[in-house]
Amino acid sequence: MQFTDYIAVNTFRNVLDIALVFIIVYVVLKLLRGTRAVPTVVGLIL
Repeated sequence: MQFTDYIAVNTFRNVLDIALVFIIVYVVLKLLRGTRAVPTVVGLIL
């Protein structure tokens, strides 16, 4: 495997990982929006 092949595969996996994390965070935030859990989570983070 050449170096350029490794970069191409690694870049695709990175983009896939970032997209997956984004989707999970988006769905969780969408579920929590408008509930009493949001101020609680904000208070715990701060």
